[in-house]
Amino acid sequence: MILNDTSVWIECFRNRLSPVAQFVQGKIKDDEIVYNGIVLGELLQGVKSRSEYNKIKGGLSVLPYVEFDYATWVKGGEIGYNLRKKGRTIPLADCLIAAQCLRAGYELFTTDKDFDEIAKEYSLTLVTI
Repeated sequence: MILNDTSVWIECFRNRLSPVAQFVQGKIKDDEIVYNGIVLGELLQGVKSRSEYNKIKGGLSVLPYVEFDYATWVKGGEIGYNLRKKGRTIPLADCLIAAQCLRAGYELFTTDKDFDEIAKEYSLTLVTI
C-alpha cells in the first residue's frame, strides 16, 4: 500500500496528465492508495473555494482512510526528537506521516524533501517513478 503525501495530491489536482497523476490514478485503480487525517486536513486547509473543498473531501472519501494509534504518535515524536538532536528539524506532521508508514509497512509517495532526511535515518520506503 502507498500513502500519498499532500505534495503528491497537489500535483495530481493541478495537472491530471502529469506522470505523478498518471501513476497515482493507476494505483487507485489497483486499490493501493490510502490516506490519513493529516493529509486530508492539509489539503482542505489549502483550497480556494467551497466546490474545491467538497470535490477533494468527496474524492478522497472513496479511498481507505487510516488513523494514527498511540504508538504512531510516539514513533512520530521519536523521529522528530532524533533528527532534531542531529540538527535537522522536521515538521511534526511529516514525522507522523513517516511514523505511520513505518509502523504499517506503507510506502510513501512524496515530493517533499523532508522525507529524504527521515529515510536516511529510518527504513522509510519512498516511491520513485
